[in-house]
Amino acid sequence: SYGIQVAFFDGVDRQKQAEAVRQRLESSTDKKAKVVVSDNGAEYRVIIDGFPTREAAKTACEQLKSKTGFSDAWVKRLP
Repeated sequence: SYGIQVAFFDGVDRQKQAEAVRQRLESSTDKKAKVVVSDNGAEYRVIIDGFPTREAAKTACEQLKSKTGFSDAWVKRLP
């Protein structure tokens, strides 16, 4: 499956920053996002998942970028 990575954090306040972005994303769109933490806990990613194909994720990513200001979002293959 594919997803859209909306944000990435690895600094001191990474958990707080990731949660803030997730909440802002969910309040400004109809998408549900989740915070994904790396195995070592050093990296936090905000991801929208559940796209069956790269094309579906790409289309949703372009819409997200144009409507919400999440210009750094990109499509990512998920495990």
